[in-house]
Amino acid sequence: MFFALILLQSVFAGGPPGSKLSAAGHDCVFYVGPKADIGYNHINVECHWPEVTVAQVDPVLSKWGIHDQIFSAVKVSDVIGQEGEYDLVRQVHTAKGIKPREAILKYKRQIVNGGYKYAWFMHENQPPASPGKVVSTYDDGHFIVTHNPSGGVKVEYHLLYSPSGKIPKFVVNWFQTDGVMTVMKDLRTYLNR
Repeated sequence: MFFALILLQSVFAGGPPGSKLSAAGHDCVFYVGPKADIGYNHINVECHWPEVTVAQVDPVLSKWGIHDQIFSAVKVSDVIGQEGEYDLVRQVHTAKGIKPREAILKYKRQIVNGGYKYAWFMHENQPPASPGKVVSTYDDGHFIVTHNPSGGVKVEYHLLYSPSGKIPKFVVNWFQTDGVMTVMKDLRTYLNR
């Protein structure tokens, strides 16, 4: 396994400064770190999916209201309005061992060289949580999907997330490895159905 991680890391760009290679799978490498001021690590993933095109990915990731059909950790993803150039999306996320987390996110699709960036961050004015849920403290991330010159797409994923409240360390560790791997697996599976 260690040799496979080293081999994959040499194929991919290498991760951001201060990050550590944490896993590999689904034609992706996963990096954790560095730790942000909010107390949680940045998560970065880089994938090369040879069987997928930018044209396939764009209508999937840019429809914020179907993210609950793509990602198993997203239980609700409702577009609730627009604010300037951003779409407002109410999402509820679930993870083993904690109450569901809820947030109003501001989403935006941008054109980048060779593809698109799908970015989000929490709305500045979060309403109180629905019954049985907790409002997340911080949720900021993006996917960047670009044409890969050798075929298929390059997918980059970044997330900085603070679920709020006291979270057991095993839940944080699970999310930063298996949980993020599941995000990428879910997306690829949906694209290949």
